[in-house]
Amino acid sequence: MATSSAAKKDAASIIASASRPKKISTPATFKNDSHRVVWCETLWTNLSHQAKQLGLPAAPYFDPETMLLSKDVNRKLWIQLERLWDNLGPDKAPYAAPTMLEGGEVKWHSFLPGDKGKEVEVYASIVDAFMSDSAEFAYKEDPMYIVHIVLLKADENVAHIMTTFSISALFNIQSAMSNIAIQPINPSNPDLGALVQNIDLAHLSEEDFQILRNTLYTHNVVCIKSQSKLTPKDQAELTRRFDPQAMSYGHGTTIDAKRSILHPDLKTIPYQPEVQVIGNGFVPEYEGLTDIKLRHPHHRTFHKTVIPDELDLDYTRFYRWHIDAALYGKLNPPLVTSLLAVKVPKGRRQTLLYDDDSGDTLDVPLGTTAFVSGYKMFDNLSLEQKEFVLTSKIEYAPHPYVWISTTKSRSDGLGMVSEGKEVPLADLPPTERDGSDIQILPMVWRNPVNGRFALQIHPSVVRKIHLKDGSVIDDLAKVREIVHDLQRPGIAPKFVYAHDWEEGDLVLFNNHGVLHSVVGAFAEDEVRLFRQCNLAASRPPLGPQYPEVVA
Repeated sequence: MATSSAAKKDAASIIASASRPKKISTPATFKNDSHRVVWCETLWTNLSHQAKQLGLPAAPYFDPETMLLSKDVNRKLWIQLERLWDNLGPDKAPYAAPTMLEGGEVKWHSFLPGDKGKEVEVYASIVDAFMSDSAEFAYKEDPMYIVHIVLLKADENVAHIMTTFSISALFNIQSAMSNIAIQPINPSNPDLGALVQNIDLAHLSEEDFQILRNTLYTHNVVCIKSQSKLTPKDQAELTRRFDPQAMSYGHGTTIDAKRSILHPDLKTIPYQPEVQVIGNGFVPEYEGLTDIKLRHPHHRTFHKTVIPDELDLDYTRFYRWHIDAALYGKLNPPLVTSLLAVKVPKGRRQTLLYDDDSGDTLDVPLGTTAFVSGYKMFDNLSLEQKEFVLTSKIEYAPHPYVWISTTKSRSDGLGMVSEGKEVPLADLPPTERDGSDIQILPMVWRNPVNGRFALQIHPSVVRKIHLKDGSVIDDLAKVREIVHDLQRPGIAPKFVYAHDWEEGDLVLFNNHGVLHSVVGAFAEDEVRLFRQCNLAASRPPLGPQYPEVVA
């Protein structure tokens, strides 16, 4: 028996009828709330990242200029995003998290912290109203997107499992056409760290390089084992491949300034000046350098307070959280840094102390390099903080590493103590009269592959904050406090990846998406030898392209 068209139910009717039977009145909307655009843009970036992970074709779904989903092509999804905010408002919207599945299906999950009791029912009622109110709009012409609301009281692990699964599945598909194997180092934190195996760095095809590049910009720190035979030339060429127009070392010749805090820590390989030698102890000869005495940076030379000498070999600190960047003149922050472990002393672990009244500590391998994700740092901000960092810029000091050479750092390595001891501007090396060599950069840098936002600020050398209304915060102590308050949650022990070095490890990291710090205290006879390469980028960092960012 034929079914009449009148008896058929479209998707909108099915979803509407699936809502709770009682009539839910639509709550007051929050269309005019000042945080609406920040929330929508942030979630749009999140969805764009997921769509890329799922292999959604660039054309026509992505905007070629922003590398995010096109709001014209995906108009219905964008409007659903706005409508969800309008129904939930600023108190509940932050708990809504989208997950995009194959084919463009979007599921919305609400991760309510703790047992909220009746709060869950209130949230569910608002969701019902949203679904009933917007379902017809969403499906009337084209059921391109499906929205499900799943209420989960306090199971944040579900989000981690789903994220890890989707990323791992993506790279299994990518690697199916090559021998490369990719394994997240910590599956519960896929943002930070992956092992890349079965890859020949000295003879890297374009296809395999693209897999490596995508892996780097997804996991942000990647390690390739057993690379002791990689030459300085190979290392420089691999690093340059991420930015073919980049030519010179990331700090140019400014590293030669004797007053720079960086000067004692680096030795340049004569025949490959883009590559530096770092480490600890005496090395008779290495790559054209002879009788070199390397000094591993120690917190006692840089921090305001220090760990007592008798505890020095058992306890340590983050030396200085930073981005590899000159942050002055025409030298753009390098896109990628490569580190090769040539000689690594083993056998000890140390307890890292934050020494900032938090009680935080971290067990670390000797001489680790610590990394934190700027993306996680941004994601963990409040809506107010996100709006602030998306619309503000940092002005860095002229000759920044000379400027701070007479100051001391906080005990957590995250910025300097304000005591008025900076080198006076008049005593710095010459600067351009028009100020063109002063770098003013966005607080938020955008990932070039997936569009995610990272809070990327070098805390030690900040000088001013430029606000969206054109005003400037130039009280140095206040600037430092603001930056520290934004970044400190992101270096909590649970967010730190401390790499356990082995000889032959080559680590590449996304210098536009992570902060890193030297860690550890060595005895004089413990020899550590590493090669470092980064190149001043051919372009400045990609800003968030947020509508109200000051040009």
